[in-house]
Amino acid sequence: RMVEAEAGAAIAGGPAGGQPTIFVSIPSYRDPECQYTVLDLFEKAQYPERVRVGICWQADREEDAQCFVLDLGAYADRVRTHFLHHSKARGPCYARALIQRELFRNEDYYFQLDSHYRMI
Repeated sequence: RMVEAEAGAAIAGGPAGGQPTIFVSIPSYRDPECQYTVLDLFEKAQYPERVRVGICWQADREEDAQCFVLDLGAYADRVRTHFLHHSKARGPCYARALIQRELFRNEDYYFQLDSHYRMI
């Protein structure tokens, strides 16, 4: 299962072993594909230890349980989340703004993805 990081928690965002890091911003509106996007991102990254992911989940934890079936615990220290009930969602731009304000920790690079993306 995905692990929720408290907004504002002190999670290192700087260099991983002295190497640059990249922050990946992902807004997700009730999308069960998001968990597979995160898994694919880490599995295909050349340096997964340098990747940090910020997800704004716009969902209902019970109604949208299918969004949280994968065990991504191996990456929990590199995934930060902000939960917003889907009834309070205000669109992807608002979600991206929340991610930037609440989850970004000054990584060296910043990348935006959709929640249903696969790496090549």
